[in-house]
Amino acid sequence: MILGHCVLLPYRPYKHVIYSFHMPLFFFISGLLKRKKEQKFSVFVKNKAKSLLIPLLAWNIVSTVFFMIIGYNRDKLIYGAFFINGMLPGNTPIWFLLNLFLCEVCYEILSSHKVPDIAIIIPLLLSGLIICRVEIIPFTLYILPFSLSFYATGSMLRPIILEGEFTAKKKIALPVTLMFSILFGLILNGRITMARGYYDNILFFLVGSFCGVIAWTLI
Repeated sequence: MILGHCVLLPYRPYKHVIYSFHMPLFFFISGLLKRKKEQKFSVFVKNKAKSLLIPLLAWNIVSTVFFMIIGYNRDKLIYGAFFINGMLPGNTPIWFLLNLFLCEVCYEILSSHKVPDIAIIIPLLLSGLIICRVEIIPFTLYILPFSLSFYATGSMLRPIILEGEFTAKKKIALPVTLMFSILFGLILNGRITMARGYYDNILFFLVGSFCGVIAWTLI
């Protein structure tokens, strides 16, 4: 994650590979580490808003004021500050705060209705194939089908990973998933920027990102 966002380092193939799976891995780990505990939905949303939306709002205010002072386009800043056009210009990396909040809330709603994870993942992936062809949708909603898919996958695999069944097949699974991650994430596909909804070949992105996620989980 740090290497992928280090602007002082020149672009290298390793960044290309990192970008093919680093945000899918982030959402996967978020779902993997989700603690399931009984609490009112309103309390859950309030707690998530405190931990995710308040920092987002604070940094939005600071960033917007700063970029206005240095003369950045005011209209773009106002639209970006509320994610009307997708991103906050000049401070793009904080997009994940809003998207993770949406993932957490949507998953909480679905899981409270006992919807199986696989029944969440498949429709989301299919809807993502359609939405990715549309122009930027406000509030990072254009990213949500894929980010929530990875989040739900992490939650679904949590028991397997925690029980050690996942790493038991490491000798076979690790080289295979690494190979496919490099093949589909570096060789066959272009540069991925999930924050902007840039996936190049969407199917290659999904194969490469899922393989990258599994490989790094095994590592």
